[in-house]
Amino acid sequence: MLTDRRTAGAYLLAPSVLQELVLRVWRAAVAGGVEFVPGQVITTGTNPLAKDTQYEAIQRFQEVMRAYLTHSGQKDYADKDHFLKDDGDGEMMVAGWIAGEVLSQALGSREWVKDRKSFLASLYNQRRYVVDDIVIGDYGGECKAGAASRGAACRCNQGGRTVYIKKFVESFRAVYADWGTLVVPLSECEASGLILRGTLNGVGFMLVDIPPVSKFISELQKGFYGGRMVHNAFLITSDEVSMQLISSTRNGAPDALRETMEAKRVDFVGGVVTEAMLEMEGVDFIDPLLLEPRLNRFRRT
Repeated sequence: MLTDRRTAGAYLLAPSVLQELVLRVWRAAVAGGVEFVPGQVITTGTNPLAKDTQYEAIQRFQEVMRAYLTHSGQKDYADKDHFLKDDGDGEMMVAGWIAGEVLSQALGSREWVKDRKSFLASLYNQRRYVVDDIVIGDYGGECKAGAASRGAACRCNQGGRTVYIKKFVESFRAVYADWGTLVVPLSECEASGLILRGTLNGVGFMLVDIPPVSKFISELQKGFYGGRMVHNAFLITSDEVSMQLISSTRNGAPDALRETMEAKRVDFVGGVVTEAMLEMEGVDFIDPLLLEPRLNRFRRT
C-alpha cells in the first residue's frame, strides 16, 4: 500500500490486535525510503495511553508501575519510565494492570470465593468494575422476565464501553485522534454489532464577487449547524454530517467544485449554485438556489 503511488496517500485504520504488526511494516517502509506521513496510521484501543494523566487511574498506574519496575527484580526494562517512552508497551502494561485490578475486585468477597460455583456465578451477577475513573462492565447473566426493561444487564459480557482512537505522529509516537474516544451507551450491550456510518460530506459556495450571496450563505450555514444540533440527540451524531464553505467567484465555482471533488469525497452541494454547476455529474444538489430565474423542468438533484 505504501509503495504503490495509487494508494500511498491512503490512511490505514487498524484494531489494536494488529497495531504492532502495522507499525513494524510502516517503520520498515519508511526506512526503505517511503515518505513518512504523520497520522497516516490510526488504531483503536480498549484503554487509555500510559502517558494520559487526565485519568486518575493512569496517575495511579504510573506510580504502581514505576515501583514495580524499580523494586520487583524484573530484568526486562532498566528504565523505570519505559512505559512513557514506548507507547505500545505502555498501552499493554495499562491493559494488564486494569485486568489485575478487575480480578482483585472479583476476588474481593469471601462469599463469592467460597467455592468455584459461587465465584463463576458472581462474575455475571450484575457486576460493574470501577478502577478509579475507568469503568468495565456492565456484566449480567440470565434475568427474570421484565428485568432488562427496568435497567438490568442481561446476557451481557462485553466489558469496557470506551474505544480509544489514536494516530501515530513523529517518531511513531501515539497521540489521540481529534475525536479521541467513542463511548458505547450502556443500553448497547452487543457493542460488536454497532454500525459506524460514514460521514455525509457537503459543500456550499461563498461567491465573493456577489456580496449578498456571501451574507446569505453565512446565515444558511448557521441554520444548518443549528438544525443539526437539535436533531443530534435523536437521529445523528455531530460528525455524521458536515458542510464546508468554499470561497470562489461566480465563474470559477464549477472549477472549484470539480477540484474539491477530486481532492475529497463530496456527497452533496447546498445553497446557491450556478447553471454550470448543475451540469456536473457525480454529486447531488439539495434544494439548490439559482442566481437567476429559469424555466422549470425535471432534473435529478
